Amino acid sequence: TRANLNTIAAKGNEIGGHTVTHQDLVVMDPTEAKRQICNDRAMLESWGFSPRSFAYPFADADASVEAIAAACGYNTARGLGDVRSPSSCSNCQVAENMPPADPFYLKAPDQVAANWTLAQLKALVTRAQNGGGGWVILTFHHICAPVGTAACPADTSITPTTYNAFVSWLATFSALPTNKTTVKTIDGTVRQYKGNAYPAYVPATTVPAPA
Repeated sequence: TRANLNTIAAKGNEIGGHTVTHQDLVVMDPTEAKRQICNDRAMLESWGFSPRSFAYPFADADASVEAIAAACGYNTARGLGDVRSPSSCSNCQVAENMPPADPFYLKAPDQVAANWTLAQLKALVTRAQNGGGGWVILTFHHICAPVGTAACPADTSITPTTYNAFVSWLATFSALPTNKTTVKTIDGTVRQYKGNAYPAYVPATTVPAPA
């Protein structure tokens, strides 16, 4: 609900875009794809948010869709699966670059699943730390229990127990200056690597429905 969103934002989280109705943008007409991205951003803005970051439904995008995300006023857009994960992409890089080569397809591990262990989550952080640093974008789609139900699918969920254990460890780990690790929102990281070149906010625009 909007009240949930307000509570989440008040705790320091960023509210970003994800389209109006969660469609695969690559397979649809470009005008409809633009409507999905731009109108979603305009709605979030009308609710009092300032959306600067976007996540592609199903992590599916091509050059055309990336250009639409930029045209709708976003600073970045995120994919999935292009950074080493516990059970996939073993030859992939261990973190996204800072700054990223393509800010409109940010590289990230697979979305966290119920079979990921606490040790594996920690390893995503420490592997990047030991591999020269970078940006590890973690995607927690559902935080729920019991896992395996329609509302809590195993391939896109993590239990509150594992999640809380991980964020508690991460808070302790990042508090130690020698670990050189910070926890930020997407936009917070963009502000970090852009510095004085961070762009001004672009007001949202809408795309009218077809006549």
